Amino acid sequence: AWSLQNPVVYTLIWVAIILAVFVPLSVQQYKRAASR
Repeated sequence: AWSLQNPVVYTLIWVAIILAVFVPLSVQQYKRAASR
C-alpha cells in the first residue's frame, strides 16, 4: 500500500486535511463567542 511506503507523507496529508477542516470551524466558533 502507498500509505505504508510513504508514512510521513501520508501523515502530513492527513494533518493538512484535518487542519483545513477544523481551523475554519474553530475560528467561526471563536468569533461567535467573542462577539457576545
